[in-house]
Amino acid sequence: MKLAQLKYSFLTIACFTALYLFGTSLEVNDPKNPPVSTINGDFTNKTLGFQRIYVIYQQDELSSKSNFEAIAALLDISATFIKQTTVPQATVLKQIKGYVASTPQIAELDTHARIYAQMVRDNIESALILDSNIDVELDLKERLASALSDVDLYDIIFVGHSYADPAEPQAKDTLTILAQTNQTTDPSQLMQRMWTKRKFSSQQPRVFRTTFPKGIFAYAINGRTARRLHRRFPLWLTRVNEDFEFILADVAMVGMNSTLGFQKILVLNMPHRHERRRNMNALARVHNLDLTYAKTVNRDEANVEAINNGYLINGTHLACYLSHLSLYRRIIAENIQTALIFEDDVDMEWDLKQRHKQIMDEVQLEYQNDWDMLYLGHCTSDINEPQQAGTDVELYEAEYPMCLHAYAVTLECAKRLLVLLEERLKTVGKDIDLILAVGTQFGAITVLGASPPYVVQVGRQELTSDISLLSEGDTAQRLFHSTLFHLGYRNIDPRTLPKYIQVP
Repeated sequence: MKLAQLKYSFLTIACFTALYLFGTSLEVNDPKNPPVSTINGDFTNKTLGFQRIYVIYQQDELSSKSNFEAIAALLDISATFIKQTTVPQATVLKQIKGYVASTPQIAELDTHARIYAQMVRDNIESALILDSNIDVELDLKERLASALSDVDLYDIIFVGHSYADPAEPQAKDTLTILAQTNQTTDPSQLMQRMWTKRKFSSQQPRVFRTTFPKGIFAYAINGRTARRLHRRFPLWLTRVNEDFEFILADVAMVGMNSTLGFQKILVLNMPHRHERRRNMNALARVHNLDLTYAKTVNRDEANVEAINNGYLINGTHLACYLSHLSLYRRIIAENIQTALIFEDDVDMEWDLKQRHKQIMDEVQLEYQNDWDMLYLGHCTSDINEPQQAGTDVELYEAEYPMCLHAYAVTLECAKRLLVLLEERLKTVGKDIDLILAVGTQFGAITVLGASPPYVVQVGRQELTSDISLLSEGDTAQRLFHSTLFHLGYRNIDPRTLPKYIQVP
């Protein structure tokens, strides 16, 4: 099977030493912006199969540049040398442009940003970016050919990173043994430790999906990804105080496509709610999401439906009810196997895809395809919810989930919900989320939840609601690192908000 056919989007190859890895990121499910093949397959040429090699060096460490020049001469490699931005230069940039990162972070970020700018200017579709102070295997070209021969499409290839990855072949066993023998003085355990390291480092190159690459001293990037990063760097530098390696890992990892692993993302939105559409489009740009908008039923339309059909609820609450029903009908009509549904008043964690990947890994491990609904966000506490103290996200089986601003639904579940909810309109005068919560409680559907929520409602204080008044209680919830707040689209820092909604 070709690697480009894999559903998940991050691969890694163990190649140099025990802790030197290759990795590749694929995005194979984005029809609007498909990846391009930028490896020419000739790993014996002077640029190792890429269009260009850039080597970063520091002005005060010319010996490392000389060392790389010796490597390049030995292996017949041609490279373009790039001076790293100095700390004094980064200090000036911080003052002039208002960057929030530390000066060493800015120096590193600016260096890579200049390389991406060169790639954009010169229309470079693939580049290998190296630090000058690296060492490589003598049979580097053969290892590259062995590891990458089947990789047709990629975004980022980590030619090396500095920590063993739990997803790496044999890494779990290796890490277990090393941890168990970390402080040992027993000769037999010391011998076992030595042979474990040696066996791990002697592996032949293999491709695997990495969970979190660490280290940016040797990576390849294609032109499309370089252009994306080039556009985003000014925003990151003014909003994010993080090392570049974490930013790059955030962008490249997760194994999540533009629909977060579901077949389609549907967003309920009224065309006249321009500020909500603006927010959703901003979230889509930052997180590389492919959103499909669906018109929300308005209050007047809902009232006509209530009169004509004898429904027991009306007004905006019925409009919300009918809007979700319309999406279930669409899912059925278009045979959408899994759909993620957003209401248009949501905000998301900055590390959305990392958190979502953790949840989807747990779903796959524990439930496979045996689930009906998955709440990425909910607005009240649940009796089954984990009571974790930290920020790590956990999966749980929901008992009484509330609010429908961010949830996934399967095709089979949509069929059952449509029958159930259409019948309840004439027999039960309740909001749709209350009916679904009761159905969950009685085991009619299998519903999973994520805690803490990583998609939440902005709240009525910042976005007026078409359904409820602010006097009925605000719906705003806590986020650890709000995307919209980072972008300047929110006035309230969600870190200061309660975890769940406050009802007077």
